[in-house]
Amino acid sequence: MAKSDELLKLNDYEALKKKPFNFEYLQNKGFGYSEDINELALYQIKSLKKDLFNTLENNPVVKVFFYDIDAVNTKITYKHIHANTNNNTMGGGNIKVEAIYNALKHNDLSLLELEDKVIFEKLLKFNGSYKEVSEYIDYLFYVRKYELAKYKELKAYLDLEVTLKNILAIIRNSFAGTKVSLLPFGLIEEVMKVDELVKYASNLYVGYFEKPLSEFLVDRDLEKLSNEFRKDFYYILKDYEYEMDSFGIIMLYVYKKMIELENIKAIYYNPDISLSELVIL
Repeated sequence: MAKSDELLKLNDYEALKKKPFNFEYLQNKGFGYSEDINELALYQIKSLKKDLFNTLENNPVVKVFFYDIDAVNTKITYKHIHANTNNNTMGGGNIKVEAIYNALKHNDLSLLELEDKVIFEKLLKFNGSYKEVSEYIDYLFYVRKYELAKYKELKAYLDLEVTLKNILAIIRNSFAGTKVSLLPFGLIEEVMKVDELVKYASNLYVGYFEKPLSEFLVDRDLEKLSNEFRKDFYYILKDYEYEMDSFGIIMLYVYKKMIELENIKAIYYNPDISLSELVIL
């Protein structure tokens, strides 16, 4: 399996920022030969998944890292069917896009694996606004991910991920004046006012969130807060990288690889982006 020291570093991102976007630089780093940014990302995701299944001898726990793609594809497909929006799904998930479409459009679950049928059986019975459906989709896929999280490291990973999602959801919905539905996992169990949330969350994980949340109260920059949370996520779980024979080594490599792809896309779409706006681990 690939190693963390093979991931892009600060000098690599500096090189990518030179105009025009340097696909050849990425080709020399093993990113494949496509000069389509989405195809390049898909190639990396598929390669990562294949590598993980080979390393872990087809352990289904690998699916945990790719169900987010399925959740997004399910939301996109649902909205396409019900609101005639573009069906811009992407590959790389655990569930074929065709299977998602057939399930939502025709109540046909025949292309789904047994474990995934449960998700769509429940979704097909659910009625609500698109926002409510979207939140329910997140919930259903997290239930599935927790079912597969047999390692303590991965359980800690999911708990932290959901905690951060719930913090951001409360803040985002508070700004929009909309009702928020929290995922029933992690350390945020109830909706709070933003100032109460900041005080409570600042004491979680040995105060990791105190500085970014305090800065947020001043600048109200939600994107900056989200980026700081991505960094905190890694550093909170970083000790797992030093445990021999730990799943944490693999888990955090996957996290850093996904962040790397986000950074590459950010530079591609906005060459003038500051390196400080990227999440460089």
